[in-house]
Amino acid sequence: MGEGPAELLDEKALSAFVLGLHQLPVDAYPQAAKEIYLKGRLYHQPGRKRPHFLSLVWPTKTESNLLRQHSLLKFFYLFHGSGYLREAALKAWNGPLESPFLFACVAYRLNDWVGEVRQTAFACAERTFPQTSPEIVAKAAFVLLARVSDWQRWSEEAAILEETFSRPDVMERLASLVVTEATGPVGKVLTFALRHEEMDRYLLRISQKAIQPSVRALALRTLIEGRTLWPEGLRKEWIDKSMGRFKLAVAYRERPIVRPASLDSLIAQGAADQAAMVRRIAADGLVRYRASLNEVDQLTQKFAVDRSASVQERANFILKEQEGKVTR
Repeated sequence: MGEGPAELLDEKALSAFVLGLHQLPVDAYPQAAKEIYLKGRLYHQPGRKRPHFLSLVWPTKTESNLLRQHSLLKFFYLFHGSGYLREAALKAWNGPLESPFLFACVAYRLNDWVGEVRQTAFACAERTFPQTSPEIVAKAAFVLLARVSDWQRWSEEAAILEETFSRPDVMERLASLVVTEATGPVGKVLTFALRHEEMDRYLLRISQKAIQPSVRALALRTLIEGRTLWPEGLRKEWIDKSMGRFKLAVAYRERPIVRPASLDSLIAQGAADQAAMVRRIAADGLVRYRASLNEVDQLTQKFAVDRSASVQERANFILKEQEGKVTR
């Protein structure tokens, strides 16, 4: 086709749309994808001439031709109802992804309802994810890690996200977000990160500095126990094998953690925490490891006067044991 005046695309409006897309937060993806699809009328089949997105172009070119001639349209066609055009958009990327939202756009296509699109998204991710900055990946991961567990269509495509999120440079940024974020799925992010040894170096700082008490508690419990657990699928728990009766329970995997400080100092750290849930984790550690601690008496006395009744109970158990009053 020739490039007549009636066939020109409004590049300025298109660029403005793409700029706005980059500025969207990752957690806005589901609603944004729906609105782009509907308002852009991206449910037409390829090869049909029609008014294009928000009247940016005249109806003199098919969508496939437009995508080949205007590279910015790949941002639109990631949301297209046609799998052919979603594939074409994914094939158009070769460099780094420029925003957390764009990273999420490609990540969501790994769970596309069309198998061929999932495969193309995987190839796109292999090209683009390694080139994408760790700051962008970490910000996207902070939201996506709480959502990908619900994705049902993908299978081997999940490996590329696991590999990307566990990069050492990404882990460093994730550790910072785990410490500084006051809201959001921080616990899920830390649970994922703890599957990888790269996160171990940041665990003590997280247990001391994380804004969310539940995150400090999780980090401290991991350090005190010297291991980390994470859910991995389901397993059968037999109720009656002869009758074939069972229930499904969560299956866990674990790996050891090398403590960066002594048990005594970790429990003392927890005892000084402002949050009762963190002090309770420390008191649990005192009860569990009391036989091997050097400062068990000092720590017990500290917990015995704690303002939390549940923390006091744990200290009182040890005091009664020392007095020979514990009933077994």
